[in-house]
Amino acid sequence: MIQLGFHTDAFNSAYWNFEQCLQWAQRNGLGFIECGTIDGVSWIHGLGYQPHIALWEDPLLLRRKMDRYGIQFSQLDAAFPLSTPEGATLGVEYILHTIRYAKLAGCPRVDTTDDRFKPAATTYGEALAHMRTIYR
Repeated sequence: MIQLGFHTDAFNSAYWNFEQCLQWAQRNGLGFIECGTIDGVSWIHGLGYQPHIALWEDPLLLRRKMDRYGIQFSQLDAAFPLSTPEGATLGVEYILHTIRYAKLAGCPRVDTTDDRFKPAATTYGEALAHMRTIYR
């Protein structure tokens, strides 16, 4: 059976916070949600205008809140562009923090990403090799 969910990025332009996304999912009968993670602080998130979760938030309290709404994580988005040179340092650290958080929040998957453009000084093959090295 197909089960539907959505990524909270769909509400970035609406300036919704994560709980508003949970409420929308509950009203519309969706049982799964994916959201971006923030490793650090973001002023727009702190003001309640970003539908992601911050890794400084308590994952057990978040899991309880989601249980009250009847919503589960499908995956967490650790979307630092791994194809960039910083992917090997900042990206790996960000992904590791997200994996730990996902475990505590009861989330079975973490996804990652590349950049929409390859780094200027590399070929596509070099950018792909760089990402393979990071995943290894």
